[in-house]
Amino acid sequence: PYLPKHAKQKALTKIEAQGVKDSCLKALKERLIDRAHIIETRLEEEQAALTKKQLGYQRQDKDKSSDDDEYEKYVHEAQFKIQILKQRRDRHEEIAKHKFKEMIEKLQNDPRLAVLNTT
Repeated sequence: PYLPKHAKQKALTKIEAQGVKDSCLKALKERLIDRAHIIETRLEEEQAALTKKQLGYQRQDKDKSSDDDEYEKYVHEAQFKIQILKQRRDRHEEIAKHKFKEMIEKLQNDPRLAVLNTT
């Protein structure tokens, strides 16, 4: 979708090839940033919900033992979710770097963009 329609019939100019490369990298970068933002938003929401629950628990009476079990279960599950989201965020960061590097290599090796490799 980034190549001009005439790319199949004739070679791209250096300016067109650079435009294709830039568009491709920009689209990848935007997708990766959007995904990172989704993960970060979910993490922040989960952390906020846990904080809210903790504050509510601290304000209530300590005499309710059944609530203690329910609260501990909620905190344990929330902490597990937060841990998973942090791992996802870190993994996405590593994968994003790899994908970006891989895309640059693909673009450098694409014969249709070979005009960029000449000086």
